[in-house]
Amino acid sequence: MCEIATSSRVLGGRSAAISINILAIYVKNPIVINRGLKMKLVDRDKKLKKSIEFFASGKFNEALELAEEILKHYPKDLQSLTFVSIIKEVSGNDKESDALLKKVLKIDPKYPEALYFSGIKAGKKGNYKMAVQLIQKAIDNQSKDAKNELSEYYQNLGSALWKLNLRFDAFEAWKKALELNPEQKTAKEYLEKFSNEYGQPIAPTKTFNDFYAFQSIKIKEYLEKNNKNEFDDLDEANSVIKKIIDTWSIIIKKENFSELSTDEKTKIFKETEINY
Repeated sequence: MCEIATSSRVLGGRSAAISINILAIYVKNPIVINRGLKMKLVDRDKKLKKSIEFFASGKFNEALELAEEILKHYPKDLQSLTFVSIIKEVSGNDKESDALLKKVLKIDPKYPEALYFSGIKAGKKGNYKMAVQLIQKAIDNQSKDAKNELSEYYQNLGSALWKLNLRFDAFEAWKKALELNPEQKTAKEYLEKFSNEYGQPIAPTKTFNDFYAFQSIKIKEYLEKNNKNEFDDLDEANSVIKKIIDTWSIIIKKENFSELSTDEKTKIFKETEINY
């Protein structure tokens, strides 16, 4: 089950969980200011920082009080509105949280934090397809300089993709999270936890681990031989994969892979010829 958490780690079962790191995303984001009101911007920033500190220490009421004080002066402060939505969520007020997110996205449909948190909420409800769409949209609209925030986005994108059984896509998202922030512990943990002996995503069975490794090697071999980075179309892909499957059905009758090391199996995979 997916969870909303105040850190980048979530305690869960064997599957990847969706989490949210409040401190990672609430850094130097633009706000919409209601001009003419008295609170100075510097006071607003101090109050928001203090509110986040209260939140991180579990003092949700104090965090909410400060954030709502900001909104009295800046009612269209997108960052504070999104933060109040998060506080409402973890405090059990899901409907109020949803209403605030809708308000933010009505003001700015591309506001990345609101899109991201909407994706987290969708994942929590088990709608991982929607979670992927929203988190990807958040990534597309976030500043490319916001590497820590983007790393957090990609980490949770990978978790949602894993839930959809899009395992290779999940690995790419987790690798991107680590590329953006080498200290992204959750992405690193999942890449280690869910890797098989070939460094690929764990398959449902050990036999499939061997097959996917074989398939990956032969697809790469085919593309390199034909000076391509990808297949031209679906028909070409299906034709190549069919020949790989047909060849696989032959070699598994000849070899007992359970008795072989990873290097021995990889050697067989590379030396097996396929007439494409």
